[in-house]
Amino acid sequence: MEKSRSAISHAERLVRALLLLVASAVFSLIAWFAGAYQIQNQTLLFGVIGGVVVAAILASRFGTKLVMRRLAKRQSQE
Repeated sequence: MEKSRSAISHAERLVRALLLLVASAVFSLIAWFAGAYQIQNQTLLFGVIGGVVVAAILASRFGTKLVMRRLAKRQSQE
């Protein structure tokens, strides 16, 4: 019983890490294409960077719940 619980937590951590990586890359590209690399105001630049980080964290957290639910449904159907 304990092994299956730790396996689930490892899988969830892996999914969260992968989603965090993908989300940060996507939001960074969005900021890049929006022209964030040209910002001269340091405060505004740090705000954009903070926004990208927060958005990536939130996306990975909510995305992990969605992915884990879908994986659980797929396992229960088999």
